[in-house]
Amino acid sequence: MTEEETYKTRKEVMDRIMEMIHELTEKQKLDLLDYLEHTREKRQRTAERKQCATTVYFATSDRIFKSDIRDISKAGVFIKTNYPFCVGQELLMTFSFPGFNKSFNFSGVIVRGTKSGIGVQFTGLDNEQEQILEEILTYLCGSSDG
Repeated sequence: MTEEETYKTRKEVMDRIMEMIHELTEKQKLDLLDYLEHTREKRQRTAERKQCATTVYFATSDRIFKSDIRDISKAGVFIKTNYPFCVGQELLMTFSFPGFNKSFNFSGVIVRGTKSGIGVQFTGLDNEQEQILEEILTYLCGSSDG
């Protein structure tokens, strides 16, 4: 295939994609955007995430929230929320898991926001917190509901 044929093929593909997007409802466009951002983020991740469902209490500088963690890794968590947070906003989080007899405290910064929640990267992890995360992930890998 020549460079010109490749260009025409790419242009045709892009034209068709744009035509299909144009036909979507606003909600479908937002859902597509969320899906594409999540897919891109997955490709860029360096730490494997493990799905879970546990309650998290988290605080910004002026407010406390309660929600659920959707997934967790050594690098961070995804918290389900409809509240509009800002990327770069710092959080303090407290959560626990079945099988552990205590709550864990972590600090983090919001690195991604979607319509379904926020991606939070852990910050300032000490050796004990890193070990706790290892234990949580090991527990979730062996859990049939995690």
